[in-house]
Amino acid sequence: MTARTRKIIALLFLLGFVLTAPLVILTTKGYRYNWKKGRLEKTGILVLDSLPTEADIYLNGSLYRKKTPTSLFRMLPESYAIRLQKTGYLPWQKVLPIKSGETTFTQEVILFQDVVPQLLEAGDFTAAAFDPTGRRAALLRRGDEWLELVIYDRRTAVTSVLDRFSPDKYASPELSWSPDGGRLLFQAKVAGGERELLIYTAGGAETGALPVNLPPEGWRKAAWSDDGTALIILSDRGLFTAAPDGGDPITVILSPRIQDAAAVGRNAYLLETEADKVVLERMNLDGRGLPETVADLPAGKYSVSDANERYLLLTDAGGASRLIDRQNGRIAATVNARHAAWEKTPGEGRLLLWNDFELYVLDPAAGTPQLITRLGTALTGAAWHVSGRDVIYGTADSVSAIELDDRDQRNAFELARLTGIRGFLADPSTATLLLIGSAGNSKGIFERGL
Repeated sequence: MTARTRKIIALLFLLGFVLTAPLVILTTKGYRYNWKKGRLEKTGILVLDSLPTEADIYLNGSLYRKKTPTSLFRMLPESYAIRLQKTGYLPWQKVLPIKSGETTFTQEVILFQDVVPQLLEAGDFTAAAFDPTGRRAALLRRGDEWLELVIYDRRTAVTSVLDRFSPDKYASPELSWSPDGGRLLFQAKVAGGERELLIYTAGGAETGALPVNLPPEGWRKAAWSDDGTALIILSDRGLFTAAPDGGDPITVILSPRIQDAAAVGRNAYLLETEADKVVLERMNLDGRGLPETVADLPAGKYSVSDANERYLLLTDAGGASRLIDRQNGRIAATVNARHAAWEKTPGEGRLLLWNDFELYVLDPAAGTPQLITRLGTALTGAAWHVSGRDVIYGTADSVSAIELDDRDQRNAFELARLTGIRGFLADPSTATLLLIGSAGNSKGIFERGL
């Protein structure tokens, strides 16, 4: 090799180094050349995770070589169509932007099972209620000769009869469990417009009712205290309380001006009408002492939608609800909703709120409700998914899930389609959805995996 050739090769190496070294340095710092834009750009990172894991990843329609969970590095800043897919599950997809020098997180995406609800217990149920654990369902089953009150135990698949009534004895029946699941409250209208109130022990064995001797002049409401140690009864004369074992009611306060009431621990919270306002009051359930003012509200008609150790949710006749911090009487938030469900134990985490057509999520610390969805069909109920990243809602003929991540659009998934749905429960302990309704000629309790 001549000296001239060696010199040319050295110059070429030097030129190559001068040209490539900056590119190598820029690449290590996260830059790539964007051929669409004709320039170098700093890349971003996409972090993907799903529940369950091992989902296929599609980027702009092309299958990626890895599955969830994974991180995709050195992605050019632009929007990507992302699809997560796993056999036996409903697919999830969004269009998300990757920003220069930033990490985009898409973590714990919930993939719902793609299954059909299966019938667990057949029956024509006119009323139903799930216990706090989701293990048992109280059901009012209509037959040819009897109206039966039964308990269905999911763990043992055994149905126990609590009571039997003549088929036409009751109208507008309601069932509600005590918070500890130890008692079942049955209330309904009887002939002549009067009402009857019965309490049952709910251990699963056949048992008789524990009747409550109702106060005179008609009662308007019966409900458990938040700890299940008492039953409050609101009548036209005032507020009364009864023991979980039934018997004669005890007078808490006599006043025809009480609009509604709730019991939290050993305290009763009353909404009492005054000349130009409504007063939220607190007093002991044993009736000792005078009511203590918690907050003053504008004149109107109110009801208690939710009550726990920290908050009361009061709903007015127009459908607006006020979340009252009962420790200081302040309004923590106002939202157009009549029903509520706490994310965690009552009073903890976020609050799920809904009216006939709208679903909201509220963080009491922030005070501003977030609209999650607005439907054209009336909502019949809502519940949290155990992840806290999705919520489940029902209508008369379907139950669906919707995610809270509002980037691009909220994915919504139809989980079940039945007719005449009377109730549903999202059970976090078994990751299942329980429904009461009809599918074709089958009526009863249905179950599908989440």
